[in-house]
Amino acid sequence: MSNARIPMPKTADGVTKLRYLGPFERLLWLVDLTESMHFSVAAQFECRVSIDKWEEALRAPDRS
Repeated sequence: MSNARIPMPKTADGVTKLRYLGPFERLLWLVDLTESMHFSVAAQFECRVSIDKWEEALRAPDRS
């Protein structure tokens, strides 16, 4: 499925998202449209990142 055909999802207040969702993200987004659920995604990094940087990154979506 080409990203050119996938409409950019919008937030609850109608703001267009900044990027296309990946295939798994899109699946979770579509499922959440019909069955609200909470989910988490885990990742492993091979570098050290300070707690301050994590907190900054997690707050960034709230500022946009």
